[in-house]
This record gives sequence, C-alpha cells and structure tokens, in this order.
Amino acid sequence: MVDVGGTTSDVGALTHGYPRESSVAVELGEVRTNFRMPDILAIAIGGGTKVTLTDGDIQLGPESVGHELTQKALSFGGDTLTLTDVAITKQVMEWTGKAKQESIDLAPEVANQIYAHMVEKVEEAIDRMKTSATKVPVILVGGGSALMPNEFDGVSSVVRPEHFEVANAIGVALGEISGQLDKIVPIEPNQRAEILADLEKEACQLAMEAGACVNSVSVIERSEIPLSYLQGNMVHVKIKAAGRIA
Repeated sequence: MVDVGGTTSDVGALTHGYPRESSVAVELGEVRTNFRMPDILAIAIGGGTKVTLTDGDIQLGPESVGHELTQKALSFGGDTLTLTDVAITKQVMEWTGKAKQESIDLAPEVANQIYAHMVEKVEEAIDRMKTSATKVPVILVGGGSALMPNEFDGVSSVVRPEHFEVANAIGVALGEISGQLDKIVPIEPNQRAEILADLEKEACQLAMEAGACVNSVSVIERSEIPLSYLQGNMVHVKIKAAGRIA
C-alpha cells in the first residue's frame, strides 16, 4: 500500500488483509511506545512537496506547502515549485478544483528529470518494504496518489480503487476490530488441537471485548514458534482475531 498525501507517502504491507506489524518500537511525536503498531515507511513525497533545483541537483522536500497548495504552488500563482506543478507540466494529472490553474515556465526536460527522481524514491521505498525480490501489486490511495505513474519497477500491477482519494475515511468507517493473544504455553503433541482451539476462543473473546460484533469474529492469523531452550514443550503462540464493529 502507498498512501500519498500532501506532505508524505506512507508505504506499508498488508498480510491477510491487515497491516504488517512493526517488529521494533515505534515513536509517536518522539515518544517511544510499546503498542502494536503497523510497519510503515514514510518518505517526503507528496502533492505539496517543495522541489529545489541547485546547479542541476534535485532536492525533494522534506518541506511541503501542505494544505496551502492552491495558494503557494506555481500552478496557482504562488512562488513555490511543487511536485503537483511537475505532474501538471507532464500532464500526468489535471486540476479540476475551484482554484484557477495557471501556466508555468518549467522546461519539459527538467520536469522529466524531477518526476523520474520522485518515482525512483517511491520505488526504493516499496523495495525496502518488500520481503523478497518477487514483484508485488501496489495499491495507491490518498489524494496525492494522482501524481504517481501506472507502473513501477519491481511491481506487478498498480491498483487505484474507487474513491481512492478518501481511502482513509472509508477505512475508519469500515475497519474491523481485532484482538491479539500472545502467550507462551506448554503444548503436548496429543493435546495440540484442543489447546489451540481454546487459545483461538480466547483471542476471539479479546476482539469482542474490544468492540467487535460477536457473530462476525474469526481468526485471521496464527503463528506457533517452538521454544527449544525451554523445558516442557513450550510454544510461543500468537493468534489474531477480528470482526466488524458492533
């Protein structure tokens, strides 16, 4: 998944329809957290990202005009070159908003160089989030994703779902509630099925306690890691259950 906004592009991976969890501590506002958080890579690529040209060197961001795009971007009479200006110059995207679009003096070859540099950064971010060299499909969402091309190196296909520009709002409205059980338990070979069934029920109960609808909860992910350094057939079990909001 690549979510492109006005300031950043957030790249993440989906596993069984849910964001892959980060294996390291995540900081929010420079505060170290100990919560389950999605594994996301953010890069300074967005519709309002400022473009700086210095002696042929191209610098993208990290500054952005953000929500002031239609006041500060060159295409709207401002004095700041942004990635939106580049995309409009290349005719990758068109502006259909209320703000009046103006023509800008940006050489096509310069626009091509800037755009190629932007695509290269996004491709690098996608590769960093992949777990193998195999080509994977990419889903583009967010209003800024209109900047992006219809193909990337290392990507099998590019998908833009219906109403992709408001995917965040749709996700909030339709997102499911999940519960995760994370335990180290002894599992005897002849009792494995029974013990795991009980643990799955416990994970489903956690999801329901978090607000999931009773009739819609199901197990979506399960992992078992035998701990050979402990006695008694100890196994590290992680089970995730999820269901619709009650």
